[in-house]
Amino acid sequence: MKFEKDIETIEKYQKEIIILGRILGLLDWDNQTYMPKMGSEDRAEQTAYISGLIHEKMTDDNFWKVVKKLYENVNELNNREKRMVEILYKQISKSKKLPKEFVEELSREKSLSFNAWQKAREENNYNIFMPHFKKIVELKRKEIEYRGYEGHKYNTFIDDYEEEMTVDKLDPIFEKLKKELIKIIDKIKIN
Repeated sequence: MKFEKDIETIEKYQKEIIILGRILGLLDWDNQTYMPKMGSEDRAEQTAYISGLIHEKMTDDNFWKVVKKLYENVNELNNREKRMVEILYKQISKSKKLPKEFVEELSREKSLSFNAWQKAREENNYNIFMPHFKKIVELKRKEIEYRGYEGHKYNTFIDDYEEEMTVDKLDPIFEKLKKELIKIIDKIKIN
């Protein structure tokens, strides 16, 4: 196969990224379940560090070079390889727009905010969580600026979960749902 070595290279990178992602997931799970509350700052540093490693691996110049080469020759790949390369090209393109320090900062804040949210909920005091919430919103706005956008700013994030979806496409769907939900609520109120 013409691109066999290149496919092996990107699969090696992907394996390492997936392993690091699973480590990050385990750290996050522990943070949300059994970890002592006093460990939250250390855990935030750990998750920031692992997030930085994932970002470095994802944006590695050698990885990017191989993915770009395959992307430029995507029609010569089988369906599985083609889709893998298309997804990687898109993910790496997005990741390369973000500085590693930003990725670490966002990860750190998300970790800290979870613990603040838990405490705020336990004490019924939203003010405990508010500074973290504001910081995350600020960081997500910064992410939009780093990554860029077309149309509505939220399109940047919608595309991460639903490819090629936009606010303009979603608005009519939600408007229709809203009308139907209002009808249902009105029926419930009557009964």
